[in-house]
Amino acid sequence: MAKTIGLFGGSFNPPHIGHQMVCLYILSTVDVDELWMLPVYQHPFDKSLAPFDDRIEMCRLATTLFSERIVVSDVEKTLVNQSGRTLDMLLALQQQSNDKFRLIVGSDTLDEVDKWHQWEEIVQRANPIVVSREGYQTKDIVIPDVSSTDIRRKISNNESTNGLLSLDVAQYIKRKGLYQ
Repeated sequence: MAKTIGLFGGSFNPPHIGHQMVCLYILSTVDVDELWMLPVYQHPFDKSLAPFDDRIEMCRLATTLFSERIVVSDVEKTLVNQSGRTLDMLLALQQQSNDKFRLIVGSDTLDEVDKWHQWEEIVQRANPIVVSREGYQTKDIVIPDVSSTDIRRKISNNESTNGLLSLDVAQYIKRKGLYQ
């Protein structure tokens, strides 16, 4: 039986409380059977990232409270060309499955669709679920103004990240010495 799967992609560098709130919101309000977190293997705009395996593990830690409704997937690593393009990932998933996919994007993404490779085809293949972010309002819920960039800066400056990361992710970052 085909499922409807929400695809939540991102750098997750690191995954933070805002990402967890998006997961909770989607699972609570949208008709999806599962939500997959898909850390990018290689950022399409060459953004510097923590090692892929570390970001996968931090996503697993951040999603443990959601039980089996969230799958942390390394599909981006297993793609042949590892382009970081959403369309390539969708095509690979659709070749492997009859499931229906919905792409989860932040409202800030709508300002950048001209930078995405074949955005119109992405929309046709995985009708987006748009989640508002602070400063990028839509009619949906607003996720607090928290960003991975700010968190990395705080960590590198030895500033507090309390309330911005799950305890498990914060401990992992500290233990591995990430973002110093």
